[in-house]
Amino acid sequence: MGDVEPQIEQLCVPEVVAALLRELSAVTDYRTLQDSLPQHLTSLLRCRSVLLYQRSGETLQLVAGSFDEKPGWSAALLAIAHINPIQLDSEVPEACAWRARQAIAQPATEPLLVAMPLIYRQECIGVLVVWRQRGAATASMPEHWTADEIHGVEAIASVVALLLENTRLLEQDRERIRELSLLNSISRQMSCSMYEPERVRDLVVQRVREISGADLCDVIEPATVSVIPWLVSPLREKLFEHFRAQNTPTVLLIERPGDVNNPHFSDYLQHLPASVSTFFALPLCSDRAVTKRSGSVQRASLETTWNSLQERRVSGIIVGAYERPWKLRPAQIVLLQVVASQASTVLENNRLEEEKRRLDRLATLGEMAANVAHEVRNPLASIKISMQMLLDDLVSGEASLLDNERMQWVQLSIGVVLKEVERLDSIVRDLLLFARPQRLHRVRCQLPELIERVLQLIQPQCVAANVVLDRIYDELLPVWLDVMQMEQILLNICVNALQAMPDGGVLTVACRLYSPEHTLHATEQPGDASAERQTIQDSSATVGGKEEQSGSVIAQQWIEIAVSDTGVGISPAQLERIFQPFFTTKAHGIGLGLAITRRLVEDHGGYIHVEGQFGYGALVSVRLPIIQTGHHRNVL
Repeated sequence: MGDVEPQIEQLCVPEVVAALLRELSAVTDYRTLQDSLPQHLTSLLRCRSVLLYQRSGETLQLVAGSFDEKPGWSAALLAIAHINPIQLDSEVPEACAWRARQAIAQPATEPLLVAMPLIYRQECIGVLVVWRQRGAATASMPEHWTADEIHGVEAIASVVALLLENTRLLEQDRERIRELSLLNSISRQMSCSMYEPERVRDLVVQRVREISGADLCDVIEPATVSVIPWLVSPLREKLFEHFRAQNTPTVLLIERPGDVNNPHFSDYLQHLPASVSTFFALPLCSDRAVTKRSGSVQRASLETTWNSLQERRVSGIIVGAYERPWKLRPAQIVLLQVVASQASTVLENNRLEEEKRRLDRLATLGEMAANVAHEVRNPLASIKISMQMLLDDLVSGEASLLDNERMQWVQLSIGVVLKEVERLDSIVRDLLLFARPQRLHRVRCQLPELIERVLQLIQPQCVAANVVLDRIYDELLPVWLDVMQMEQILLNICVNALQAMPDGGVLTVACRLYSPEHTLHATEQPGDASAERQTIQDSSATVGGKEEQSGSVIAQQWIEIAVSDTGVGISPAQLERIFQPFFTTKAHGIGLGLAITRRLVEDHGGYIHVEGQFGYGALVSVRLPIIQTGHHRNVL
């Protein structure tokens, strides 16, 4: 009796689809579905192995597989699978199926392997590979694939793509809901902590850890010394320098070993501990318009004002690090940026609220200072006159009534009293000038001659302090300005420079034309020349003794007066507060000099800019617009 060929049951596509949907449609975790599909398909399609590839960049990456219905990465599975990524332009069946968007069978006759693209809404999301083994046929497993079976498997591949994408989208929706809930919670907590900066920073650190899973996390600030053990001062300074130079704040992400040979990251890596595998940093930034009082620089249009007169303030930096191999997902980076943005807004609002309270206090203090100064000045005048009359009497013929030793003591005491009265009178003048600003009275003058008069006043102090004066003047046309106020501005700046050089040095005063495209602060980006025309509003100025009508005038050019010294310099903490009223680092003085100087400069329609580094001197630049009035006269 001859051998009877076994009857092989035909593949029933509807039954396979029904079984897939029954067993896997309830799976809501994407990774679980990926791992489960090959094992179920191996049984339903009656084959030895099923492999699932998904696209990753320009390659196909193996994500799951099974062999003989056994899950996991067995030796038999690894022998037939492509462990390394498959290039999409290669000639292997998987890549050919991806490009052709149709099933590829090998060999052409009695195929054992079929690669099918997983297509969802006309987009290929991966490749499904089914494999049978020659010589391993059984009653339930054919030896190769027939044409009808290949068509059936293509239909099943479409169902697989549908299951994968629906689960992925469902997981995405759950992730978005979780993110929105998280952001809502963060926003609510930060709003409640608006007036508690320390609590806001603690909250930021907590939420960043929650989102990123970072091993190390903290917030650094520019005005405080870093005490973070794993973040050294040079790295801290480099981070602030990096983010201040950015036009658009972005995340700084450094990964080892991938970025070790990247020249842009080499300076950062040398300061990071060797244990750190991945490092990220996000700035806490606020873009604020440069606002000034009447007479200050404004743009010709609102749009150019917002685009050009913005100053980026980096109030802090969120830093995080992993001590294990880790790669931040794009969704995590977006969430971290949202947290940084919310924290920046809250901290900036808190800063503005503090600034408002400070200005309110200053307004009250100014009103009080004006009243106190008025009441104090009259007795000071009486004391001064009386002491001068007494000194004159002692020096005259009546001096014989006292012996020489007593006479010297009396004269010395009177001299001390007069000196202290002069100092009190100077303080009262500063208080009055700060509390009651005077109206500008512009007259025509030569700016280099005005500067020379001020330098002549401080020449004896320069000789006594061993300071050399250096002058650099460009040829300038006569300008219109308030001479007394400008002398006050230059005197305040030069005296401060002298006091910063107790061991001598060089004081350089330069006066030159300043081109329009350079009239912005160092943190601002200059635009084209036409956009740099300045509009000056000055309703309180008088020119040559005649009141000018309120209105707009256009600045064509600027003048810069730069005063530099080789003194002790300015620390970053002092630079932040240098123009605050009543802030001083001197043993004597009330800290109104630079506050008055800035206001006088702004009253002329200009601005003052200070650069300095501790131990390397300072540069103070006063920039004033040369404008054309309605009478076409050069007015500064």
